[in-house]
Amino acid sequence: MMDSIESIQSRYVSELRELLPEIETWWDAIVKRHGAAAWKRWPTGYAGHPRVLATFRKYYFQIEALNNETVENRDDTEMGPQGEALWGEDDEADDLVIEDQADWLIFSILDEAPELEDLVNGLCFVPIGMDPDEEPV
Repeated sequence: MMDSIESIQSRYVSELRELLPEIETWWDAIVKRHGAAAWKRWPTGYAGHPRVLATFRKYYFQIEALNNETVENRDDTEMGPQGEALWGEDDEADDLVIEDQADWLIFSILDEAPELEDLVNGLCFVPIGMDPDEEPV
């Protein structure tokens, strides 16, 4: 069984907290050297640092794996021993919970770790692409 969504978010917050002093020092040096021009190169501020983006991607894919496991487990449970013989109409009250990565990695962070507000506010885009099979990369 995969981690809970709360566990994933907790590790993400811990990793960002650990990374924050180094990233702030790096950003302060960039701004000191380049002034306002730093924002032209780094329009998202220190949120655009490669380690921040790598950390976001790492936990994004953990949530993606959790979602995939949720779907697979539901499919296995629903098939049961009789397979399609038990199929009927879909229940309107679908209990399948697919977690939204941005909710857990950006938006709800402000409640969990207000000191990371400036950092996560810079994550104004999700640094994830899609391959030709529409799988996240």
